[in-house]
Amino acid sequence: MEQINQINIRPSVTILSALRHLNYKTWFALAEFVDNSIDSFLKNEKELKEFEGNDFKLVVHIVVNQTDKKITITDNAAGIHQKDFERALKTAEIPPINTGLSEFGMGMKSAACWFSNYWLVKSTAMGETTERIVIFDVDKIVKEQIETLEVYNKKAYSTNHQTIIELQQVHNIPQKRTLGKIKEHLTSIYRDFFRQGILDIYFNTELLVYEEPKPLKAPFYKDLDGEAILWKKYLPENFEIRDGLKIVKGFVGILEEPAIYTKTGLALFRRGRVILGSADEGFKPYEIFGQTGSFKDKRIFGELHLEGFQVSHTKDGFKNDSDMQTFIELVSSFLDESPSLLKQAEGYRARKSDKEFKESADKVVKETVEAAKQNLPKPVIEITTKENEPEKTEQFLTPSNQNQSSFETFEIKFNAIDWVIDVELSWDSNVINWIEIGDKFTKKYENDNSKTYRNIRKIGIRLALRHPFCESFAGTDKSRITPLLRLAVAIGLSEVIARESGVNNASFFRNNINKLLTEALSK
Repeated sequence: MEQINQINIRPSVTILSALRHLNYKTWFALAEFVDNSIDSFLKNEKELKEFEGNDFKLVVHIVVNQTDKKITITDNAAGIHQKDFERALKTAEIPPINTGLSEFGMGMKSAACWFSNYWLVKSTAMGETTERIVIFDVDKIVKEQIETLEVYNKKAYSTNHQTIIELQQVHNIPQKRTLGKIKEHLTSIYRDFFRQGILDIYFNTELLVYEEPKPLKAPFYKDLDGEAILWKKYLPENFEIRDGLKIVKGFVGILEEPAIYTKTGLALFRRGRVILGSADEGFKPYEIFGQTGSFKDKRIFGELHLEGFQVSHTKDGFKNDSDMQTFIELVSSFLDESPSLLKQAEGYRARKSDKEFKESADKVVKETVEAAKQNLPKPVIEITTKENEPEKTEQFLTPSNQNQSSFETFEIKFNAIDWVIDVELSWDSNVINWIEIGDKFTKKYENDNSKTYRNIRKIGIRLALRHPFCESFAGTDKSRITPLLRLAVAIGLSEVIARESGVNNASFFRNNINKLLTEALSK
């Protein structure tokens, strides 16, 4: 019988080519290099400050060269010492002390291979007189099954300490929009290190600065004459999950003003850096934030530091287990304790000051007048010189593509007649007028033979979302579309009531609105 007593389970070099297919986002891949720099700084902080002075701080430079398809990351941390050099560049070689940000022995290598098949590391360690350079040509390493790489040694001053990583021939070099998101996310991820004054990150020469959200200070919404409360709730000390094995610290608050998504949501930290919920990807469990678009969704923010929870090896999320759901439910219950932060976030409406009204009014009046001065003369001349045509007795609403419209119907009684009113929002690009009113509509009751039409007046009011006025000032923002639709309903019903009351040419007013909005006031 042939026996096998031992097998070699050393990772094959082919793993390097597989790392390109990891599910990274660009900012989390770059964060792997920053993590290594922070880890080096913190493990050698005492020696670095003895060497450089107590004011010394870690500085990381990230430069994206789109022309050359190259990314360079440089730090002034302690460098990679001779005794650690081989281990640091081996894949999946766990550091002897892995309680910091470098814990899996994968970060730098996996991120570098995700970006590029050709990258190099240059490092000079504090107190050593050699700069060491290693080049990773991944295609060659995998093809030739190379297991040892040459180290190039250059003389250096013992006062030097830095690590430089060059990623060349980057697969998908970040472009303009992605560059902005990278800055937002890195700023959010490392905010706690910025606050401590131990880290500066420069991205293409720009110093990243975290802007602290402002919490609401106001009375409880059901007692507006009561005492003002700062709506920022800190979790009790030792907020435990599962008998103290997992602990959560931090706060949850309400923003002073409803905000864009870069400021809302929870940021979940581990070991000082954000793992989940950076920038515009805030962590928003339903138990705390409710429906998307709700006032809670737009106003709640927070920072929670989790201890004892496990993260993915790419450090962009927590491993999902039952304790995560328990943690969410416990935090939600705490926030709902009196005075309830959750109820305040949903129920409070800010009272605007005279100063805020003046600032908004001044700006809006100026912009509107400028647009009117520039664009109104031509359509006004055309309106005033055009002969009025007799109004038709029936105003038929032209059909639209009902797959590109939303309808709702309501009924009212006027002059002993039941009015059935259809309100339509259309994104059909063939609908050219901002508002259309019709005596006969196309959706409700048209083929309903059970209805008696004798005393029913059918009215349609349509607002065109693809009209340049809506596209310029509302887009798909529900909070901006709502007032425009309500205004359209008011205009439409006013016209119909005027016609019922004997006013001649009642649609003349609406037709002029459509012309002025289309030709002058959409710009």
